[in-house]
Amino acid sequence: MAAGILVTDTVTGPLASTLGQGASVIAPSGDVSMSAAGAFLIADDALSADAAGRAKMADDFFNAATADAKFAADAIGEDLLTPNELNGRVVANTAAANVVGGIPVEHIVVVPAGTTGDVDVTLTHKTRVTDVHLVKTTAAGGGAGTIQVKNAGNAITDAMSIDVNDKAVVRAAEIDDANHEIAAGGTLRVTRTRTASTSEACIVYVRGLRVA
Repeated sequence: MAAGILVTDTVTGPLASTLGQGASVIAPSGDVSMSAAGAFLIADDALSADAAGRAKMADDFFNAATADAKFAADAIGEDLLTPNELNGRVVANTAAANVVGGIPVEHIVVVPAGTTGDVDVTLTHKTRVTDVHLVKTTAAGGGAGTIQVKNAGNAITDAMSIDVNDKAVVRAAEIDDANHEIAAGGTLRVTRTRTASTSEACIVYVRGLRVA
């Protein structure tokens, strides 16, 4: 019997009183069988080499270009996405004069109180820094202590004072366009400078765009 053919039988005998006289059931036949769990199984090599189903599974049929074409705009609804999983890993680069807006990415750098030193984050993608601000997390730092964001050793922002009250927001007044692009594998550095200050503790938020 041909592969995948299912035979329809008519229920008779005692079972008919339960399902109804003349009711039909579908029973597996030929190369089709049923597992103990009730799943239909197709025998190995049931599809010949020239079968349409086998051809669809040919090498490279489901390649990246085909997948991109199949997943057109709105092809996947938000209900199919895994919650709390999307991040900036696949964000597209943003070019100048872009007619479609770019998606910003943001890095959070926690800076503890301490002596002059750096807190470094290695970026996996090339990023142009577009905005920086800090939130003070303890009482006023006192003195002339500062926080500055850098591209490795090169300053991106001005030195922001941490002599502000707890919860205060301090925004960078300058972005140096000579240093604002951090290469993939480059270092986003936050430099803490203690100058007669007692607490530099803060959270620094660095916003940027992925660029080529």
